[in-house]
Amino acid sequence: MSVKSRVFHQLVRCSVLASMILVTHSVTWGQQRRGPATQQKSSAVPKSAKNPSDARDRKALAYYANAADYQNSGAFELAIEEWQKLVKEFPDHPQASAAWHHMGVCQLQRKEPDYSRAVQAFEQALKDDKLELREESLINLSWALVTQARSLEAGSAAQRRGYEQARDRMLEFLKRYGDADYVDQALFYLGDVEHILGDRQRSIAYFRKFLETKSLAKSPLRPDAVYALAVAYEEEQDFPEAKRRY
Repeated sequence: MSVKSRVFHQLVRCSVLASMILVTHSVTWGQQRRGPATQQKSSAVPKSAKNPSDARDRKALAYYANAADYQNSGAFELAIEEWQKLVKEFPDHPQASAAWHHMGVCQLQRKEPDYSRAVQAFEQALKDDKLELREESLINLSWALVTQARSLEAGSAAQRRGYEQARDRMLEFLKRYGDADYVDQALFYLGDVEHILGDRQRSIAYFRKFLETKSLAKSPLRPDAVYALAVAYEEEQDFPEAKRRY
């Protein structure tokens, strides 16, 4: 791997970590918030949840409310404990899948992120086809898989499988949500992963698609995509194209 390629992958780690802010949001009842995690607000319980039907429902919703309050205030370890109580005691509750999703977000936002447990939580959430947070869960899962793969032995079969799994999830995201939010992240991750897996032509194709999509012109990942494309062209010895991008 060239020096420029190594520098690029270091930039990817920083860029992707920064972009995760777009995928986390306040835990709310009955509505989605796409604001940064740094602008968190307390949970808003909808009318349907203010009058739970029975004692079990009340207990489950109490876990949810406590976990939401902890998560929105940045107490992620405590939030995880409450989310775990909810999914363990009430695995079939209507809010259980959302609880798995939020638990995954908390695992990513801990002082020392646990990517393995985050992956498990998002995969559990995604088993629910009716999950309202499916888009967010899928892109978060993709990012967690990429980051988890980076921590494995370089060049190992396990690391390659990890990247391939991340690639498959990102392709699933694009198939389902090709015109939705976070498309810039999916294309950027795919370009990075294909470059790591050694398919520079596919990497170039994803970075080009990113840069040629007008709706992504203001993406914060755009400068890094330009640089990544230049690196890929240079490694392909297409020096005129590389020069155009640097």
